[in-house]
Amino acid sequence: MLEINQIETERLILRYVTEEDGDALFGIFSDRETCLNDGGYLPLQAKDDSYIKLHTSIVQAQEHYALELKETHQVIGLIHFQKQDRAVPCYELGFVLNKDFRKRGYMTEALTATINAYFSQTDIALFIASHIPENADSEHLIKRLGFTFEGRIHKGLHHAELGALDLISHYLEKTSDTLN
Repeated sequence: MLEINQIETERLILRYVTEEDGDALFGIFSDRETCLNDGGYLPLQAKDDSYIKLHTSIVQAQEHYALELKETHQVIGLIHFQKQDRAVPCYELGFVLNKDFRKRGYMTEALTATINAYFSQTDIALFIASHIPENADSEHLIKRLGFTFEGRIHKGLHHAELGALDLISHYLEKTSDTLN
């Protein structure tokens, strides 16, 4: 369960995902390139039982922030949190953005605000983020945010098309420098 209900940035409102976000989520999770780069899974084909199950689990878990544009109230992406078993309080970050909104700084803005909020307002001391080697955009973003290379997780993900793949893992630790 997340600890901060809403975070605002200059252009975004980061908030829990709701039932009303269904069409926006389908737009993200039905895009082949997005799904294969995000977690190596196949895209949704229709608003069928698989889609309903995914959407319901996202809404109920409250481990996701919807990235909503302030200007239009359109949901353009998600940030996902997963608690990790480490020696300090830690979340693994996952993120996905509608392909029509990439390369505009939205995810950098959203992740920077989220990380800063959690480091300053909660006991979270560490974030980790991983990506498949083929996802250079995620790697670039993670490094730009100040994450440090942690290592390779051998065969850490089963990709729907490429089979067993390594994951590249990075971490960002709470320090006086990370608190802006």
